[in-house]
Amino acid sequence: MADPVYDEVAAFLGALVAGGMRHIVLSPGSRSTPLTVCAASQPELTHWMQLDERSAAFFALGIAKSTRTPVALVCTSGTAAANYFPAVIEAARTGVPLLVLSADRPPELHAAWGTNQTIDQDDLFGRYPRMFHSMPVGGTSSPETTVQVAEQALAAMGAPSVGPVHLNWPFRKPLEPVGSVPVAQTATGSWSSGSVIGSNPGEAVSRLGELAAQRGVIVAGPLDDPEWTAALAQFAEAAGWPILAESTSQLRLLSPSPNSIATSERFLLVEAHAASLVPEVMLFVGATPTGTSALQWADQHQASKILLIDPAWPWSDAGAVDADVLDLTPDDVSAAAAVVSRAATTTAAWIEQWRLIDTQAGRIIGEVTAPRVSGPSAIRAVAAALENGSHLLIANSMSVRDLDRYTPCRSGVRVHVSRGASGIDGQVATALGIAAATAEPVTLVIGDIAFLHDIGSLFAATRLAATGSVDLTIVVLNDNGGGIFSMLPIAQHESIGFTELFHTPHDTDFAALAALENLEFHRVPSDADPQRVQELVAATGSTGDVRVIEVVVDHSYNLAVRSDIQNRLGQINR
Repeated sequence: MADPVYDEVAAFLGALVAGGMRHIVLSPGSRSTPLTVCAASQPELTHWMQLDERSAAFFALGIAKSTRTPVALVCTSGTAAANYFPAVIEAARTGVPLLVLSADRPPELHAAWGTNQTIDQDDLFGRYPRMFHSMPVGGTSSPETTVQVAEQALAAMGAPSVGPVHLNWPFRKPLEPVGSVPVAQTATGSWSSGSVIGSNPGEAVSRLGELAAQRGVIVAGPLDDPEWTAALAQFAEAAGWPILAESTSQLRLLSPSPNSIATSERFLLVEAHAASLVPEVMLFVGATPTGTSALQWADQHQASKILLIDPAWPWSDAGAVDADVLDLTPDDVSAAAAVVSRAATTTAAWIEQWRLIDTQAGRIIGEVTAPRVSGPSAIRAVAAALENGSHLLIANSMSVRDLDRYTPCRSGVRVHVSRGASGIDGQVATALGIAAATAEPVTLVIGDIAFLHDIGSLFAATRLAATGSVDLTIVVLNDNGGGIFSMLPIAQHESIGFTELFHTPHDTDFAALAALENLEFHRVPSDADPQRVQELVAATGSTGDVRVIEVVVDHSYNLAVRSDIQNRLGQINR
């Protein structure tokens, strides 16, 4: 017997699969039954069940980040979809393709009828989705129509502005299928985020090639595209430009260039170094840098020309550096590298000046962080321990900053970060999504407050660990409160209640939290050698399962290490 509701939904999901979608994340609910049942019956679609919608959304975000392909989310009606909002915002700000499929009650149960579990779900996420569409009530349209909507949704999540899409789909009872569940026939397809193309890319390529004859610097912010990584490295090496490479640019820990500079986030704060290294051209690539040093440097020591390329957020100038925007593809940048022509002696002098300071700064950081555990030494130990082919999700607040400030270059580790809205929520769930989608080792480095914010995802971690489908190490840097605030001017005002209002010590027993979900747990005390952190991360890197490593960080010593490093960087001879 034909079931028009399930025929429509099956055709819709089949079109998504044909367009390249391979993952869908579900949460239990009644009104979403047609979507859930059809998703579970689609053989080319891997479905993941997550009990909590907030965790589910960040889990899907992790899958989409790691696979660079669209991921769908399915929830029931009412406030369920509202729990997606933080992840939708993050997806919108970082160019991650999420497709939110919220089930809803039909129109006759809205408005004056006061039906339970019914809210206005139209445009629930405001301006953040690239597209919103209110679907016809299930069974009142046709499979062909839903296929068209699926194709439009895939297109809206792609170029030139990759991001989330929200489709709200009302269903009437009965919600159960009549007869067998149909499976739409799908063809193997592909989805591509594409790139922004300028109105005259040839002119922009020539312009970039000409500028390469000047002293230039590439500032590489958050960026996760191997084509861009290769093109930037090629151009930098041809032009003799240094790359101020954030760890999240993939030019620090995954595919570093010989021109990648690891310590600029620290040594550019020394005015003598900043003044001696002023370029003629600055090229910002990727999202806005996490650290502020490069932006402050650009503001205080103006280059003659400032350019910007942001594949995920075109025509932006979030750093307010008054940049000229280049709408170029990786191929365009590679083409510019091919036409670069300059004197080798000039190239060597400029890049060697940067390398000399970078080498000395790296040695100082290594010496100061070696004696015992601190935030910087723990981050360095984790980065050194990770095996090639693994993933590192670095949480916001101090963790991502310390990774950028203190880790040297290495290769083989793909770095993920949620810097679109820079929230601390959903980090454990995002890491689980990356681990589940890739089946490769994933390490999450996270602060204690961010970890506590997402402890609900530990239940999902236990369920996934039982399936043998994830390999996740969670390194919790525990300074017993919001340590980042201690580095802000407000920390000098204890009279207004700094400790209570900002530092917020919590004295949580992390071993007990891990024990609640039967997770493997290790604790590294604050007086330990950082080598202990490296040993634990390396030992658990290929065992599978989910582990928690708590690294206790002494607050006062942590501040002293950072201060010592900065003081010694000022003594470097240029």
